[in-house]
Amino acid sequence: MVPSRPKLIWQATVSRRLFFRRFAWSLLAAVASIGALAALDEALGRHLADRNLLKAGEILAIVATILFALRALINLLNGLRRKNETLRFFDKGFSWTRGDQEYRYSWTKLQSFREGAHGIYLGSRPLLQWGAYTLKMRDGRAFRVTGAYGDLRRFGRAVRRLAADVTGVWMGRALREGHGVGLNRNLTLYPDGVKAGKHEVHWSELETRLKNGRLAIMRKTDRGKFKTVKTFRADTIDNMGGFLELAHGTIRNWQRERFGT
Repeated sequence: MVPSRPKLIWQATVSRRLFFRRFAWSLLAAVASIGALAALDEALGRHLADRNLLKAGEILAIVATILFALRALINLLNGLRRKNETLRFFDKGFSWTRGDQEYRYSWTKLQSFREGAHGIYLGSRPLLQWGAYTLKMRDGRAFRVTGAYGDLRRFGRAVRRLAADVTGVWMGRALREGHGVGLNRNLTLYPDGVKAGKHEVHWSELETRLKNGRLAIMRKTDRGKFKTVKTFRADTIDNMGGFLELAHGTIRNWQRERFGT
């Protein structure tokens, strides 16, 4: 059987010229926002429209000025310090060219994947992004996908499933071999359950919930209800997707009466 060719799922090409172009457009937008603020202030002074409406417009103009100014500054700094880069992510792995160096990895070489990206968006357009998706490989090398490479939401949608599958498999193998797996300094998986802070919860009593960017570790009470014993910010945890897949499957095996299996 002929192996299938890798399928491209996400790519980005970054050049210093692009950063300077983004800087110019963001600076122009910031200046336009300042002009709009001045016009609204003039209209307010002359009582040309409803006062509350003009005040609301001024607030929006101030926010827009701050956002575009920050974006201009970030792009200027990136243009001054970054190298030309090309990132290509496939269903079987990825390549990363930085300057005259090129790195190639299959997904099986992934050690951890952390989702630490945040942003402010206007529809499909990023206004401001911070944080990063961090990929750590088994050879110790780390790669950070930041807002400099484009819309981080698209990157997350493209690779999240693949990263979860790979990390979930190796974490499950580690547990079957009797090893613990650390997800951050206060959350560790063990063959018989998890340790969250000072709380040790067996799989037969465990429930996990991810909501509004926070992971809750819960324990079943004597009344059969689940009570939160520890919460974590999702962006502080490695391999969140793989952990949730592994935890949900293991919980179902230990709590068959709860799921009717």
